[in-house]
Amino acid sequence: MAGSRPHRRLGALALAVAVLGAAFAAASCSLVVERDAAQCASSRDCDAKGGAFQGAVCQSGVCRPCSSHRDCAGGALLRACVQPEGRCVEVFSPECQTLTNGTEDVDPKEILKSERVVIVGALFKDDGARDVTEQRLRSVRVALSDIEKAGGIPAGAAPARSLAALVCDAADEPLLRSAKHLAERLKVPAIIGPAGSGRVIKVATEVTVRQGTLLIAPTATSALITSLDDRGLVWRTAPTDLLQAVPLRVQIPALEASLRARFPSIAQVKLAVVAKDDAYGTALAGLLVPSGGQDAPLLNGKPLNPAAPYFRSIVYPAVEGPRDEDRKALSDFAPHIVILLGTTETVKAVVGPLEQAGATASWNPGILPEYVFTDGARGDDLLSAIRTTPSLQKRVRGTVPAYRGSVYDAFVSAYRGAFIDVPTAYGTAGAFDATYLVALSLAAEGPPNPTGELLAKGLGKLVAGERVEARLTELGKGFGALRAGQSINFVGASGELDFDLATGDVVTDIDVWCVSNLAYASSGQVFVGATKTVEGPFACP
Repeated sequence: MAGSRPHRRLGALALAVAVLGAAFAAASCSLVVERDAAQCASSRDCDAKGGAFQGAVCQSGVCRPCSSHRDCAGGALLRACVQPEGRCVEVFSPECQTLTNGTEDVDPKEILKSERVVIVGALFKDDGARDVTEQRLRSVRVALSDIEKAGGIPAGAAPARSLAALVCDAADEPLLRSAKHLAERLKVPAIIGPAGSGRVIKVATEVTVRQGTLLIAPTATSALITSLDDRGLVWRTAPTDLLQAVPLRVQIPALEASLRARFPSIAQVKLAVVAKDDAYGTALAGLLVPSGGQDAPLLNGKPLNPAAPYFRSIVYPAVEGPRDEDRKALSDFAPHIVILLGTTETVKAVVGPLEQAGATASWNPGILPEYVFTDGARGDDLLSAIRTTPSLQKRVRGTVPAYRGSVYDAFVSAYRGAFIDVPTAYGTAGAFDATYLVALSLAAEGPPNPTGELLAKGLGKLVAGERVEARLTELGKGFGALRAGQSINFVGASGELDFDLATGDVVTDIDVWCVSNLAYASSGQVFVGATKTVEGPFACP
């Protein structure tokens, strides 16, 4: 493992906290001296005074800082006690409307009755595929439920802590408002999510890093995140695209060989790369087809040259999605192989129209495209497209972090026990693991007022030591070891989670998947993270 990541306290934030604390102290002292009149009859009177009194609680006629969530109870609005300022702050905002501790249909007021509950953020509600987002959120709920069943997070002689997640809208338009509510107003120590590398970078650079909030991303894979100036506060349970690009490159010569064996008349195999114009798509495209030919895959007997006539790169807007001109350019090019570096929008907006164009325009007679997807597009939309066009099933493949083994099976079993369905979306195991990571970090550090910097420090204690798996039956063992000052080797449902402590990146295996009997399956080919090599033949069951 690399050395510890830098953790520098933000001077501006510390100064602001000190000033506010001093203001509260001064206000309280002056009120105690003014014995001839009570300052407040209710906490609303404190709010009405504004300034340092905003969010104070009325106790014995004096506006004082809150010390627990229970101090903020009462009234029509749900409020939480935010430390270290001691302010009561509204929990919900227009973008953040769900508070959960993993228990089905629990009243949010009941959650905050516990003086020891720690609220974290969950940026999962998306404007894209609702089924994918719901599966990731459900995975967080399964982990929260495990923590509750384990008796909470031990805190030494103090009562155990519980964990709750405030779920906020992570669509593009409300994203920053959601992040600011969590990090600036509620001062949550950690946020799980959002989906998408571009959103993670936006939230980190514009909100969470300067607020000292830990961000754990379950699906963000862009290599740009590795070099982010994040002060040790951005981590992820998804592997970097530096790893994913390796098995993707292997598919190009493999598909060329397959096409030439079936269609000897092909003179030159044509390859199109369709990329989303964001930190995920364009960065991965640069790794897939490097400039200058370095590590470029072979195509038509030569290292792939971006200027070759048999290669076409199409980049579509991140927000607008694939446009008519993008689809026309792709159809006119008539590719044999299409690599799609985007998310679920590529299925309906690219694959569907291209299939129709190929069938009606008679280009590449008898040869329809072979499609290679990445982790972001794997979901129900693709399976629905295959039901509509059955011939697609044998022409699709893709890459995804390898979820396999007994820990992943235990996660799936727990998920099914709670929601009946099987989790199929990419990022579900990563979201589950991210929640476990927060809980274990809390146990490792055990501060009365947890911060993102302290939780990040706690993550460094989860990479070496006794093996602890992400399952309910092992939570107690992990908590006990960490409270005793030991480190553990945390093994998640999404993989070994061998974090590089210098970058927050994780090294894991990448599976090459296919579709068999209208379900996702492993082809048997895998990129082994430990050796950085692709092993096994592609053999869809």
